[in-house]
Amino acid sequence: MLLNLDTNGTLRLAGARGTTVKVLDGRVWITEAGRRLDAFLARGARYDVAGDGVVVIGAEARSRLDLRRGRGGWLQRWLQARRTEAELAALSDHLLRDIGLRRDEIYSLFRR
Repeated sequence: MLLNLDTNGTLRLAGARGTTVKVLDGRVWITEAGRRLDAFLARGARYDVAGDGVVVIGAEARSRLDLRRGRGGWLQRWLQARRTEAELAALSDHLLRDIGLRRDEIYSLFRR
């Protein structure tokens, strides 16, 4: 999706994990919940949204952006797989059996 932001314009995104923001023209700053520092991007730069919190994009100058929702980067996929493994490992054997898994199958699901 192509978007234009005027100077000092802002855009707010929620639940944008896996979205890539590419700056086609201009300069923007990006604040993402859970990150200590803002990102400052100029023409040609890109930013991959890592979390599910609120993301605010502000234009320092008139800017044109390309927002694409993708599968996320390899790091985000790897982190999500590790979280899912941990959540499954924390379940009781009874609950695992209810969803059709054995404890010894958990790690093989994500290590292909």
